[in-house]
Amino acid sequence: MISKHRIMRCSLCLKVNLSALLLSLVALAQSNHLIALGSDPAMPTKGRMDAPITVLVFADFESFTSARAATLVDGVLATSADVRIVFKHAPTSSNQHSLQAHEAAVAAAAQGKFWEMHDLLFQNQTKLTREDLLGYAQSLGLDASAFKRGVDEHLNRAIVERDMVEAAALGVTTTPTFFINGRRLQGTQASSVLAGVIQSVRDGIPKGERASSKQSEASGPIPVINLDRSPTKGAKSPALRIIEFSDFECTYCAQVLPIVQNVIALYPGQIQLVFKHFPLPSHQGATLTHQAAVAAGEQGKFWQMHDLLFGHPGHSREDLLKFARLLNLDIGKFTTAMDGHSAKLEVEKDYLDGDRLGVDGVPFFIVGARVISGVPKPGQLRELVDKALKGR
Repeated sequence: MISKHRIMRCSLCLKVNLSALLLSLVALAQSNHLIALGSDPAMPTKGRMDAPITVLVFADFESFTSARAATLVDGVLATSADVRIVFKHAPTSSNQHSLQAHEAAVAAAAQGKFWEMHDLLFQNQTKLTREDLLGYAQSLGLDASAFKRGVDEHLNRAIVERDMVEAAALGVTTTPTFFINGRRLQGTQASSVLAGVIQSVRDGIPKGERASSKQSEASGPIPVINLDRSPTKGAKSPALRIIEFSDFECTYCAQVLPIVQNVIALYPGQIQLVFKHFPLPSHQGATLTHQAAVAAGEQGKFWQMHDLLFGHPGHSREDLLKFARLLNLDIGKFTTAMDGHSAKLEVEKDYLDGDRLGVDGVPFFIVGARVISGVPKPGQLRELVDKALKGR
């Protein structure tokens, strides 16, 4: 079942979970100079201290996916002056040497060599015994006595545990987990997804506060989204897909329909719209409404049901059955499908895809390597489509 343990602000159709709320408060505090992330060795950072975009990375030195994430964020820093990285310790109990490795990283940070130790630990994930750690300290030219004492006497465990408590409070259950100015991405990510979310955050920053250097972009498909059963409209063999996460109970989602339809019409044979279900838990009955759309799709009438749902706000069960009759659906089959496990699973899969990708509200569009969260500004969607089709 879709989790209901989220705080929702329905008027703006936003999805705000505990992590996003807390990180938003952190971002607000940063903007008012009330706190300074990365101002001490216990909270290591990379990038400009005054960068407008902060990426918190909760990682585990014994996690292969965390090692991949480290390479990913280095790529982001190499292409953007708007971003800084803040590393947060999240060792897991299932990894035998992880906690000790994190304590060693803090010991190295105390001597100004956190990132050097960070790289060595990720490069040697199968060699994290005490003797290995002492060897890495020696190779970095650290004070061996101070480093050894820090590791053996667990002088740095409190710092690691502080991050672990923060991770638990933010609902971090897997590594890596990213928070990008409060927007959450969980697990292994494609570079295009991370870059797209960062670009979406950047788009919301006033131009005068952005860096003038090259911005982070990535090209190529979004490989982490399964589109096999998703309803599509437009080109059969598209040059570009627009993936839309939407909620039938959201008035803002209804507002974007003519915008999207206009863009598809402007590029005949090139664009395909892909619909992904994202019913907000704050919208009572939204999940059943999406299951009704899935059920209509099983009789070849998804888009007709899609238009009826957006054209008539507020959907009781009787409304859904009325729409099915208007579309001349087999009511018995429709009802069985709407209430069945298959439709529930279809909606659940889409929702979890969006949650993993950092969808923070609806409507939410993925256009190539870029994302738009909310109703697009005039010409914004067409501009992104132009850039994606031209490979920019």
